[in-house]
Formats: sequence, structure tokens, C-alpha cells
Amino acid sequence: MRSKLLYGPVLLLLSLRISDVQGQSLTNGGFEGSYTTTAPGWNAITYGSPQYPTVAYGPETQVVHGGSTSQRLAVTDLGDGATLLVQNLDLGAGKTFEVRLWLRADQAMEVSVMLQERVPYYWVPAIAVVDVDTVWQEVVVHGGYDRIVPTDATTILSRLVVQPHGTGTLYVDNATFMDITTDVLNAPVALTDSIPGRYFGMHVNKWGVHQTWPPTGHGMMRLWNTGTTWELMEPWQGALLDPDNWVYDPGGTSGFGFRMELYTGLVQANDSTVELLYTMGKSPGWAASSSTLPPQDITWWQDYVQVLGNRYHDEVRYWEIWNEVDQLDYSGSLEDLKELTDSAASTLRAIDPDLVILSPNFSGAQQLAHFLKLGGGDEVDIISWHHYPGRMPEEMVPEIIGVRDVMARYGQGGKPLWNTEGAVSYMNGLNLPMDQQAGAVSRAYLVPWSFGVENFTWYCWDIFGGNSDYVDLSYSRTPFQYDSITPPGIAYQQTAEWLTGASMVSRAVDNGVWTIELARPGGYQAWVVWRPAGWASFLVPGNWNIGQVRDLGGGISPFLGGSLSVGPAPQLLEQGVWTGLEQAGGGNGCTVAPNPTTGAFTVSWSTDGPVDLGLYTASGHAVRQWAGVSGGKFVVAPGELPAGTYLVSVHSADGHRAHTRLVVLP
Repeated sequence: MRSKLLYGPVLLLLSLRISDVQGQSLTNGGFEGSYTTTAPGWNAITYGSPQYPTVAYGPETQVVHGGSTSQRLAVTDLGDGATLLVQNLDLGAGKTFEVRLWLRADQAMEVSVMLQERVPYYWVPAIAVVDVDTVWQEVVVHGGYDRIVPTDATTILSRLVVQPHGTGTLYVDNATFMDITTDVLNAPVALTDSIPGRYFGMHVNKWGVHQTWPPTGHGMMRLWNTGTTWELMEPWQGALLDPDNWVYDPGGTSGFGFRMELYTGLVQANDSTVELLYTMGKSPGWAASSSTLPPQDITWWQDYVQVLGNRYHDEVRYWEIWNEVDQLDYSGSLEDLKELTDSAASTLRAIDPDLVILSPNFSGAQQLAHFLKLGGGDEVDIISWHHYPGRMPEEMVPEIIGVRDVMARYGQGGKPLWNTEGAVSYMNGLNLPMDQQAGAVSRAYLVPWSFGVENFTWYCWDIFGGNSDYVDLSYSRTPFQYDSITPPGIAYQQTAEWLTGASMVSRAVDNGVWTIELARPGGYQAWVVWRPAGWASFLVPGNWNIGQVRDLGGGISPFLGGSLSVGPAPQLLEQGVWTGLEQAGGGNGCTVAPNPTTGAFTVSWSTDGPVDLGLYTASGHAVRQWAGVSGGKFVVAPGELPAGTYLVSVHSADGHRAHTRLVVLP
């Protein structure tokens, strides 16, 4: 997350034609005019200590791409610093931009083109690191900024930067800068596959103090800050090979791997369908002078990965190389990081070829670009990224675009992008109302999937306790037990129910109202609707045929047409009553039709002959059963069932079954 960054260091090759360009924002993008150093509108920033770079800026009239002049940077020596050609830009959070410019050099040279904050932490959300030679090449970069944590600023003091990384003469010409936000927001959804349970991830850090299982409907759990890092589990070389290392030792002289056993065991005991992600690192004191450095001998790393892989490959399918390598958790070189990545990937795949390898995770685009340019993504299956959205999750879109742009540029665009750690940050001092917290949690899951993020693992269930800058999903009725769920936690739970197993068909943003269309097998259609900027009336299209509306608290209400008040808390608008079919055998259908006037329900089925009809609670307990019902339909009388959700089961004599869900409103 940006609030921890020490520094701020895109070709999401958009499958759309940029049509709604909102103007060129650069001053003198053609580098024209009369000047002796930098073109009007542009500035040079050169720094170094004690070895200051030797560089000369000036106009160039012989080597131009267009017009009469280009900008020349003649770099003799970079010393121990850098030189940057910049133009300052004040940019809005949540806006996505396209940068285009042309580069040429008199010899091979690596160059970065990026958007960068011009104040600490010098955050870089969009970048291209390219090799320039004697032929003019166009560089195109996409991306932009989320709002800044912790200041909650929505105007970003930014700059466009061209930075050479070597010596030689660089020429820059014909730069343009465009706002492409409208096109990006209304582009087709990036992912149309069925949303898996693993999209909803969770961290639980304090098991051992408590054993509460989060009732959030998550399908993945990440092991980080759980006492399971390499440095904690192998405090001396060879400890992982000691059988006693995996057994709890109240004396604290052994059992350093016990928490790995605790976590894998509790996941299996609570919900064996939840998938585990283990994050590797940090280095023990015997292997490196700092836990943030790679081990001095790569074979020690291989031994660690081998032991963990052999022991847990049945319980842990997903393996992440290292945590937040562009922040405080890693201080080695990217070359060493690539070696760790390639070594771990080959070791784990030799144990089980079905294991899934995640890259080291990055929080920004800058170091990710350099890592992928080195080939760091070639041996991984998933690119890992960390992002903590602000209280307006829609504003994270340009940061997603920037990361996917980097992935595509270096041949990794076809791989999944996961956000393996994040939470909604709103800053306690802002006193964000609870309903808006709940809405932000839901939108933090609705928005990323539609732009190509395939996992968001919440950090975390049990750490903040009501006095943090992040939305809490839990609270403790019994001290330190995190045994109760907050309204934002219920919003997480409801959003997981809405999305898991569904497909996103379309997304639209019109007059500030977001709509995402969902579909499921069996003809189910629904729309999630919200308005981030506040509540307003929304005319629900008649052809949506909406019958009921679900809210983030789990409430359900009938909808008889017309307008609906929509705001920061998303609502799920469903066609009629949910009749998503779960069919077997002959594929006979089962539907439920409510009578809003009388409160009765008609259950219909398509099979011939008598059937056995049953109503069950959501947990599977029988409520009513009727045998030998014929005629193809059955009416559940008004008041016969208390309010709640029921499973309707139709079982015919030839073995055909059909199921649907019946919702009885208060």
C-alpha cells in the first residue's frame, strides 16, 4: 500500500478504439521553439551524491520525428544519480490516461517513460521500460492514480518523466497526453468466466489466540503474518528436518513449524473447499545478514522450498515467492529475485506439476516492469500485486490498467493478475458512515473482477479492532475472539454470494451510475447497481423484468417496476425469484412464481407424471414434503411458510430431479 512506500519508482493493449479523447494536456509536446537546454514547458531534474551525472540538454534540428525540433539529452555519465526530463501535471484520482511519445538514441539505451508523483513517495502507477536504438520508436503508456492514502487526496501532483538508464544521446519528440477514462470505463468486462470462490480471499492472523472461522463466504486463505515465514520456522539450519519442529512446544525451544500445522489443520476442519496460498520468505538469520535479503546460498532456499512443498503440496495449491518486494520486505536485487523465483518454481513443479506459482508481489508498476523485463514472469503462473483501495474503490481502475499494461508489454498479459493483499482504507478521522463502509467493501470486489483482477484477499479478519484506518469486517464480543461480524463483513458475505458462480456479462457507467450484469446457468439474470457519489433515483429498464431487490444486509424486497433509489451501497436486482436451476438426469426444469398480491407461490415443473415435492431450509432440513403430486404445478398457500429462504426439490419416479430457491418475504 502506498502509505508504506519508500519510493515511487502500460500496455494493457486496450481492445478498444480510443474515441472519446478529452484533449491534449501537455505544453509543447512537439518540443518546438527557441531554447538552449529544455524545450518550453519541460524541465530537467538531475541529481546524484557524491557523483553527480554529466548530461547536456538542448534542441535538436537534425534528428526529428516531426516538426522542426526534438529534445536532445546527451548523457556522458550518470554517476550515482539520475537525470529526468519532466513536465508537471495535476491529475485527478480515478482518471486513466494515455501517454504517447517517440524516442530514438545514437546507441542502444534503456529508457523509462512513466507517470510519477512529484512529491514523496514518488509513486509510479504507469510505466514502460524500453530499449531504444537508432530507429524512432513510439512508446505508449496507460494508467493513472487511485486517491492517495493517507491524505485522501484526489488531486495528484504528478509529472510525465523520461529517464535514460545509460549513457549516450537520447532524442524525444511528439509527446501527447490524453484522458481516456470514458472509454476505459465503458469497455467490455475483462473477465466473463464464472467467478470462482477463490476470488474472495481472506487473511486470519491470530489463530491460536482464537479459532473463529470468518463467516464471510471466502474461498481462499493466504498465509502471511501468521508465524509461518521461513525465518520463523527454521531459526537454525536443519530445523525443518526435525520431526519435533512441527509439534507445539509450550517451552518455546522447538515446534517452530507448529503454526503451519495449525493453519492447514483448521482450514481442513472448517471448510476443506477453501484453497490455501502460502507466501514464501523471509530469510533466517543464519542464511542472510537481513531477513529482507535473499539467502547467501541458493541451495538453502531450495531446501526450504523442497521441505515445505513435500509436506504441504496436498493442502497448499498456491505458492507465492516473496511479500512486497518493492517495499520494506525485500532489499536484494531483482536479478537475485528472479533466481529465487525460477528456483522455487522448478522445485515445486518437480514435487507436483499441478501446483500454481505466483510471482513475488509488487505494490506498484515501476519495479514490476523492471522485474518482468528481466524475464521474472516467465516461470510463474500468476502475477501477484498488492493494492489497498481508498473509500472510492472505483478510483483504483487506472492502477489496475497500469499494472495490466506492464504485464502485456513484457509478454505476461495472458496470465491472471491477483491482488493477494488489500483492504478498504478510509482513514478513521473521516468518520465514514457504516453503510458507506459496507458499500465500499462490496464495490472493492465488484470493480476489480470486471477489469481483470482474479483474486482479492482481504487483510484481514482479526487485526484492526476498530481503531485503524481500514474497514473492519469483525469485532469481538468476547475479548480478542473476533467472533462477530460487522455490517461491512456482512456486505463482503453478501457480495460473495451474489458473485460466486456467476458470470459478469457487461458493465456500464452512465451519469455516475454503475451497472454490472450477471448471469448464471439456467437463464438467471441480474444487475448490480450503485452510485458512488450519493443517492439518486434510477429508472430501472422495463426489459430487465426485475422481480426482487437484494441489499448488502441480506434483505430482500419485491420490485413492482419504476424507479429505485441507488447510492454507494450496491443492490442486486434479480429477474423474478431466483430460478437458477440445478438439474440432473433428464434436465427437467423447476420454477417458482410468486403472487405479490396474495403472497402465494406456484411451483411448476416440466416432467410428466406424479412427483415428490419437498421444501428444505438453506441448511438442508426438511420443512414440508408432499408425495405423488401431479398436474405439473403446486401452490404454496399464503402464510404457510415463515419468511426465509428455502430449497424446492422436485423428484420424479424415473429419477429426474430439479431444484430451485424459494424466498418468502416478511
